[in-house]
Amino acid sequence: MQAEWGRPDLAVQVKLTLFGQLRTLVDEPAQTLELPDEATVVDLFLKLSERYGERFSSRVMEVRHNRLGLQHHVLVFVNDEKVEAKDQATTRLGSAGGPTEVSVYIMQPFTGG
Repeated sequence: MQAEWGRPDLAVQVKLTLFGQLRTLVDEPAQTLELPDEATVVDLFLKLSERYGERFSSRVMEVRHNRLGLQHHVLVFVNDEKVEAKDQATTRLGSAGGPTEVSVYIMQPFTGG
């Protein structure tokens, strides 16, 4: 996967915590992943979809306007700042000269009545 992005030696450690219904879809609701510093929020979800399969990806991913993105009800916070749905494909997890470790919280609220 490292060949897909720029330099493989530039990586960001993602401390990931899943909440809500997503906790039930994975074996580790809190985990640390390493991704290239150029990776976006959507790239993180693609990595998680590879790891956890269709059961996970069908709950969080969708195609909108011919682009792959996250379903509107999935809430994402990077370093305690909410990432708006329109920005998820462009919000990078790492940055040149920025932190090499980020915290990402992902929530899919429970629904029903």
